Amino acid sequence: MKNILLIILPLLLIVGCEKGPKKIIVETWEDGTPKKVDYVIGDWLKGIQQETLRSITYYENGEIIKDENFKAGKLDGKFTGWYESGQKRIEGNYIAGEHTGTWTSWDSLGVETSAAEWFEKGYNAGKNKEYNKAITFYLQTVELDPNYDIYKNLGNAYANRGDLSKAIQSYEKAIELTPDAADTYYNLGNVYTNQGDLTNAIQSYEKTIELDPEHAGAYYNLGNVYANQGEDLPKAIQLLQEAARLGLRGDQE
Repeated sequence: MKNILLIILPLLLIVGCEKGPKKIIVETWEDGTPKKVDYVIGDWLKGIQQETLRSITYYENGEIIKDENFKAGKLDGKFTGWYESGQKRIEGNYIAGEHTGTWTSWDSLGVETSAAEWFEKGYNAGKNKEYNKAITFYLQTVELDPNYDIYKNLGNAYANRGDLSKAIQSYEKAIELTPDAADTYYNLGNVYTNQGDLTNAIQSYEKTIELDPEHAGAYYNLGNVYANQGEDLPKAIQLLQEAARLGLRGDQE
């Protein structure tokens, strides 16, 4: 009878479906309430870390305001935002940092609302000089459908509220989307003038005139900038005369 050789092999672990340890990172506000809770889960295969999955929940005044998921450092998976009341505000999906599909948005009463409806609310609030409300509504619109008109109107609302830096940022976003927007360059010039940044104001008014040679307001405001500088009065007079030729005088501004 032959001897039977028994070979005991080590148990092989199935590692392909295992995950590394979960880490929880908590940041708090000064009053001790949570600001950000960051869940980090390592994805492991054969002992080598392939990528890191993250889920981050943000809080303000003790309430969840948004929940994001990341994969390989980019938004990936469901994104959800809430009002401070706890009512869901916006929801969408990302793949590798790019939004896919359409956003779903709700007002503070839980009624589903489209980008066009938010825009109309912002426009009406702006007409009533309720600029804080207008900004809130336009920011909702930006999340759903960022386009030229939204950024232009958002810039107008910030400018009317006196928040000039944010007005500039919004106008610049609008110009990125529509580079030949003469009126937005004109509005940008007005904000720079109010800031006292006359160099950028001149550039903005000149760009307005380049895009729209019949823009009387740009000639008039540019003429005033040169007149106030006192460095090129002949040019200031020439610009103001052109504004008058186009039908704009100082008493009509």
